Amino acid sequence: MFQNACVIGYTGRRDLEVAQGRIARISPHRGEGAGIDLDGRVISPRFVDSHLHLDKAMVACDEEPAGLLAAIRRSVGYLEGVPVQRLEEDMTRRSEAVIEMALRAGTGCMKTNLMVGGRLGWASLDSLNGLRRRFRGRMRLLAAQVHKLAGERRLAEVFRMITENPAANCLLEDYPLREGRVADFVVLDARSPAQAVLRGGGVLLRYEAGEPVREGPPISL
Repeated sequence: MFQNACVIGYTGRRDLEVAQGRIARISPHRGEGAGIDLDGRVISPRFVDSHLHLDKAMVACDEEPAGLLAAIRRSVGYLEGVPVQRLEEDMTRRSEAVIEMALRAGTGCMKTNLMVGGRLGWASLDSLNGLRRRFRGRMRLLAAQVHKLAGERRLAEVFRMITENPAANCLLEDYPLREGRVADFVVLDARSPAQAVLRGGGVLLRYEAGEPVREGPPISL
């Protein structure tokens, strides 16, 4: 039982109970019974990363590329230097590192673009299918699209960019937090969505597919 929490999608302080891997109850906080007092900390559905390129991620470079086009050229140049027979293995290795970091940061759904055809063939797609099997139940690889925003006055809306908005675009039926659904959420070291964005509220605890996960130090958003 998590007590005295700011549960995304609900108003006021709430208590959230997990039983057999599912959210059994979300109720107004009354200060009764035993549980973990979160002192107003945020409980949120896991985040949705709406745009990334796993097949071109984690490419080593000596210095930061000067702009988007330079970054694209560097990534393409790197892939051209990988032997064809090792492309899928190389993409999978780099993608796994990104997905593991995203899991630790509280992300549960990612949309990735892929480069296929020509010298690359189907390596990126074959890699993605393997990643889907490996991370099934922990990370979903789905399509999503949102518009970027800026400015501290719209921080709550920025928070929705990685939760409600892309989840709606992905047609995720088990989003947001509701009683009876599998426990799949993160506890953030922040007391409002805006504070989570402004301060980069770290993930204190996360549930993946109904199971609590505690490993390593907190990772900020």
